[in-house]
Amino acid sequence: MIPRSTSGSESVRAARGGRGVGRIVASVASFRSVVVLPVRPEVAWRFVVEHGGEIEVLNFEARAPQAPGVLNDISARIMGMRFRAVSRTVVWDPPSSCAFESVKPSWPVTARITEEFRSRGASTEHIVDYEVGRRALIGSVVAPILCRMMKRNRRKY
Repeated sequence: MIPRSTSGSESVRAARGGRGVGRIVASVASFRSVVVLPVRPEVAWRFVVEHGGEIEVLNFEARAPQAPGVLNDISARIMGMRFRAVSRTVVWDPPSSCAFESVKPSWPVTARITEEFRSRGASTEHIVDYEVGRRALIGSVVAPILCRMMKRNRRKY
């Protein structure tokens, strides 16, 4: 299965919902990845939840059973450097959608990842929207770089 990705907008978009540290102030870089999986949404959801760490560059561990408000510890090794972060689950609606916002670090960028699992007969369209916003001037430089790295990782999926 080969993902079909649509290119992201580099233009500034309005903030999306919610208050808090992880809230996107203004989207600087974004992209959308769409992959059609040959299984029902329930099966696709379970696979992504149980095996997401095997297909992503990020290691993701929830601090409690998943639900809105739960904090998630994230770690990654990118280009030999280790990164740690914390996200908050803002949507958890199995098997149709989930969304996460960055909490820490809150500077120089914030991120929001939204995933949807849409039924297409016997298949599922898995849609991932990734938005990176800036919190400081340097965030305008960091956001597009981070977004490109995540988009490159998504192509491996």
